[in-house]
Amino acid sequence: MKRTLPTLLLCSLLGACAGRAPRPTAPPSTPAPPPTPGTIQQGLASWYGLEEKGRATASGEPMDPERFTAAHLTFPFGTLLLVTDEETGRSVMVVVNDRGPFVGERILDLSYGAAKALEIVQRGVAPVRIEVIQVDRSQLATRWRVQVGSFQEERLAEELAQEVRQGGYAPVEVSMFRRADLLFYRVWVGEFTERAEAEELARKLLRDGRETVVMQTPFASAR
Repeated sequence: MKRTLPTLLLCSLLGACAGRAPRPTAPPSTPAPPPTPGTIQQGLASWYGLEEKGRATASGEPMDPERFTAAHLTFPFGTLLLVTDEETGRSVMVVVNDRGPFVGERILDLSYGAAKALEIVQRGVAPVRIEVIQVDRSQLATRWRVQVGSFQEERLAEELAQEVRQGGYAPVEVSMFRRADLLFYRVWVGEFTERAEAEELARKLLRDGRETVVMQTPFASAR
């Protein structure tokens, strides 16, 4: 039986974003203008999140498979989407907090929780209609940065930051990040307006033996 939209809206807004598919980290070829409320896209949606639980998404948030989130190639982080399965009519609301999918013509990667609510987990991929409900304007002024470490001890983060600086990299910054009741210290390298520049830096850091994660972060949240 088709669930009513109000019920799903209530359920989905209690949690917020992110199928079974490889997730290469390729950026979109050209930047896209931010969407406006009412923007519609139609295409295939897949899902992910179980293996990625706890990892940092492109927005910097830890992946929580049970939250109603999604990965989109270009929509700003924080964009609220109404996702409708065109085969069943079921709908959920999700928040964009990651980048992807980078497979074929898929337009959205749903979190496990959102896919479960839409009942597409077994199918893996489903045709959907997505509508932009709200855009978080504060997320539009963003920068691309490379994370090289995350620690619960500030001392370890500062030691790594100093090592990276001595390797000739700049700027290098340690910033605090809270997840639930835990406080983490992240080590960031670089600051770019284009992802391609951050990816180039990440490749150089990888050659130097550093583990890297390229992320898009709002200017306001960096400190």
